[in-house]
Amino acid sequence: IKLAFIHPATPLHIKKYSKKQICLINETSERYQTIVRPYIEQNQLNSQWVYNIIDGKSERERILLETDQFLLLPDLMWDGKSMDSLHLLVLVKSRSIHSIRDLKPEHIPLLESLLETTLDFISTKYGIAKNVIRAFFHYPPTFYHLHVHFTTIHNRICGCEVERAHLVTDVMDHLALKPDYYQTKTLYYKIPVNDKLYQLFEESEQTKNKEA
Repeated sequence: IKLAFIHPATPLHIKKYSKKQICLINETSERYQTIVRPYIEQNQLNSQWVYNIIDGKSERERILLETDQFLLLPDLMWDGKSMDSLHLLVLVKSRSIHSIRDLKPEHIPLLESLLETTLDFISTKYGIAKNVIRAFFHYPPTFYHLHVHFTTIHNRICGCEVERAHLVTDVMDHLALKPDYYQTKTLYYKIPVNDKLYQLFEESEQTKNKEA
C-alpha cells in the first residue's frame, strides 16, 4: 500500500484526490471565452499559493532549479525516492499564461528552454535517460497558472490519459503549424460532475435550451 500525505491540502487538492463521477466535455473556443475564461478570472485567488512560491515567500527549500522564467520543484505526490514514480513540476513565472489556451508562437522559445533545461537537470541529478521522461501539460489543469509535469514513462498515476495530457513537444508543433491553434481548437477532456466548471457548462446548456 502506498500512501501520500499532503499538507497543507487546499480544497483543490481534496477535490482532485476524492473519488468522483466523471464526464467528458467538449470545450469549443466560444465556450472557453464565455464560460471558462470568466471562471478563471473569478478564481485567481486559488493560485495565490503558486504566487507565494514564485515570489519566494514559501517552499524555498523545495525548489530544485530556478531561472528568470521558471522554477522546478517536486510534485507533492512524489516520495522523492522511487525513480519510476518521479514527478516534478515546472512553474512558469509569468502570471499572464493560465493554461495551454493562452499559448502562442511567441512562447515557443520559453517552452524549448524549460524542456531542454529540465531534461538536462533530471538526467544529471537522477541518472534517468532523457528518452524515458515525458513532459506534458494537463488540460484542464488543477490550477490555472501555467505549469509542466515531468514524469518517467513508467509513472501511470500522473494524469497522463489521452483526454487530459498534452505533450510539450506536440504543443510546440501545433503552435508552429497554426499560430492560433489553442485559441480556436475544441478541446475534449474529462471533468468531475461535482466540479464548479462542469456545473457552469450545465447551466449554460440549460439556458440555451430555454431560449431555443
